[in-house]
Amino acid sequence: MSRLLFHITREQVNTRSYRIREELTVSSIEDFIVPWVKEAAPYSDVHISYAWQNPSVARLMSNENFHRPSKSVIKTVKKTLRNGNLYPCAGMPLRQKIAEIEKVKPEQVFIGNGSSEIIDVLSRIFLREKDNAVIPEPTFPMYAVRVQLAGGTVVGVPVGKNLLWDVEKILSSIDSKTRLVFITSPNNPLGSIFPEEDLRKVLDTGVPIMLDEAYVELEDKPRSMSFLLKEYENLIVNHTMSKAWGIAGFRLGYSLSSPVVTDYMFRMRINFSIGTINMEAALAALNDIDYFNRQNEDTKTERNKLFTRLTSIEGLRAFPSEGNFILLDLGPSNVKADEAIEYFMKHDMQIRAMDKPTLGPGFIRYTIGTRKQNVKFIRLLETLTSDRK
Repeated sequence: MSRLLFHITREQVNTRSYRIREELTVSSIEDFIVPWVKEAAPYSDVHISYAWQNPSVARLMSNENFHRPSKSVIKTVKKTLRNGNLYPCAGMPLRQKIAEIEKVKPEQVFIGNGSSEIIDVLSRIFLREKDNAVIPEPTFPMYAVRVQLAGGTVVGVPVGKNLLWDVEKILSSIDSKTRLVFITSPNNPLGSIFPEEDLRKVLDTGVPIMLDEAYVELEDKPRSMSFLLKEYENLIVNHTMSKAWGIAGFRLGYSLSSPVVTDYMFRMRINFSIGTINMEAALAALNDIDYFNRQNEDTKTERNKLFTRLTSIEGLRAFPSEGNFILLDLGPSNVKADEAIEYFMKHDMQIRAMDKPTLGPGFIRYTIGTRKQNVKFIRLLETLTSDRK
């Protein structure tokens, strides 16, 4: 068999490279970056990095569960470490368990590396360049980040003065270029629930709707809208195990949707994106329902006690919440959010500023902590607001 040998000199290679470079008219590696990726702002995790670097500061800024994983989860994780040399499975045991709990079929369950992967996958499935996604604001900023990175445009719908969504404004924001709508219920940071009747109105448009129920298990009377999957093929219900289930560090989220949508989501997801430990930890948590119920009741009890106490403090407004956080407006005391953040940081408590254009300069969000942390927060808050009267 004869072989054809090509001898290319260094000079020829350099000449060809120069010609290609000249034709492309590029000056740096950034010229190859997709335009909308260059323009998109990244999701900021500075607050998380600070928390890990300063373990003495109470982490009350990211809606983490203050309960540690159950003994069952920890035991399972330790056992799973022995198989760390093996690739993870496709996750069918976990999908079957979730399907059993949620009363759907396994083929309707998608599992991802936290809700972040679900948001990313949906954005890339439905959005093309110049398409838009309607996002009622304020809400979880990850939605806007992933939409922009997929080439889409964000159409924000500001909340009303009463901090409740105006469904008519949401509907009027949907146009021929809308290919995805994000709705969070209970909403972060507002704490309110999106009414079923309003959700149905949005679903009736036929546009894909991602309903993020990250905090649904923490409602006073938990009620998922997943039963609407039987009526609406365009509904995708998102859940996370980072909040009520308390295993944020293991990164496990799941969504419920039609088998068709679920199939496309698995096509888009990167293979082996969820480690074996993640899935086994999630399975152990789902099987330890007694621990789940106890910690949830504890969180709700602390939330209700805290809210009642907050409403008695002059110089602030506290908003009812169905999540593991409470939104506060320090505006009546003329305290700006950044002032509050700095003040609490000096006392080893990290909270979150919510001074967004859709809210106001004095809005902050406090994550429900332990009883001791909540008492300290109240004491400091009373001092802060009284000093400004």
